[in-house]
Amino acid sequence: MIIDVTLTNLLFKILSDLNIDNPAGLLKNLVVKKGVLIVKIDTASNPKKLVDAIDSYFKSNYQSFKVNLTIAGKTYKLRYPSFKDRLLQTPFMMQLSMPFYWAILVSCLPLLTTAFCLKFSDISITDLDHEAKEISNYYVNICFLLSTLIITYLITKVVAIKQEKNNRIVAIRDYSNQLTEFRRICRNLIYDPSLFTAPNFARYARGITSKITFQELENFNSSNDEDLHLKVKNYIVDSNFSEILLKLYLQLHSFYIEGGYNPPFMLATHSANYIYSSKELKMWELFTENNLIWYVFDNERGNYENHFDFSNQAHAKPVVSSAKRFDRKKYKDAKYSSDLLLDISMDVQNEVLPNLTTLVKKNEEGLPFVFKYFIFCFAIIVLFGVVVKNFFDLFYPTPFIDLLSIMVTMMVLIHIFVSLKFILRGELYMSRKTDYL
Repeated sequence: MIIDVTLTNLLFKILSDLNIDNPAGLLKNLVVKKGVLIVKIDTASNPKKLVDAIDSYFKSNYQSFKVNLTIAGKTYKLRYPSFKDRLLQTPFMMQLSMPFYWAILVSCLPLLTTAFCLKFSDISITDLDHEAKEISNYYVNICFLLSTLIITYLITKVVAIKQEKNNRIVAIRDYSNQLTEFRRICRNLIYDPSLFTAPNFARYARGITSKITFQELENFNSSNDEDLHLKVKNYIVDSNFSEILLKLYLQLHSFYIEGGYNPPFMLATHSANYIYSSKELKMWELFTENNLIWYVFDNERGNYENHFDFSNQAHAKPVVSSAKRFDRKKYKDAKYSSDLLLDISMDVQNEVLPNLTTLVKKNEEGLPFVFKYFIFCFAIIVLFGVVVKNFFDLFYPTPFIDLLSIMVTMMVLIHIFVSLKFILRGELYMSRKTDYL
């Protein structure tokens, strides 16, 4: 957790609502050690209420947090999410939690009933040898039938998932090629020595790319790292060049990443057909929130328009070629200009990166929970309904194994039937954020 304006405002509101004396003074002593926020309050009329309020406020404002809250010498450790929270926040538990628990309880009833009858009746397990054998043989047939149905469902599900992923391939490839063309444009911009009109700007900006990154600049205001503050002061604030233009150069450089992820196709003049992974796309997720190309060439155009020169034809040609490959219809008459860079950056910010990230994440997803659930049920049914039973029938016949086979198989069957409605409901659930793209 980091100390920023959102955090201090949140704590100030909590302390003010609970009538804590001098809330502003308390917030001056906030400390973060090893990712844990330390809050010390000398007195409080109702410590439990304060702890609950802070815990509740933090859960509604942060996805995770670690807070050590000391009130009148007593420390309360607030952690979120805990193991229980993570368990309950899994997709299956969020959709099926109570039905799932009820299914477990109901499926245990046959076992408990059988154990009760054997305990309080004169019948022993050996007396049930013949009956148990017949019933277990009957359940073997049920196991084969159910296993066939489960296998059919799993195969159908795999084919459907594969088809869904195949349907996304064309869009992923097209978006990936557009992102590659944008990266090529960024490369040409940072290597155009005459693009920035300020003398020696390009040389200076290129020199600091090995000292500080755009991501570090984005985290600057919320970081307590003294080394980072010193680097920003030395290379950005105290330089003789515009801070915004230096940030713009670093953002352009982040898409090319000299000396880092820089494959050979970045220098080619054809569509790369390279598919980006979600891990690679994460490097550029900040661009969707902070597009400095838009800021410089649109929002503050009047202030920075004279800081650029687009007359260098040596760099104009590859930029225009990349723009035409980016979208041949939209940029067929493109010219090397700030408007061209602005339009392409807006396409990348609002369409290419968000859609590509969503599609790639969906294609990288593993098997859904329902798939794993039925595989587990299938394995239990085959193990106890067929393998264990037949093994003991051959080498060590005993009615206990037959009863165990009956009970386990019955429990699995009951659990499937009780939770089936809710499992299918979970399968039909559609996410507005991802499933309608």
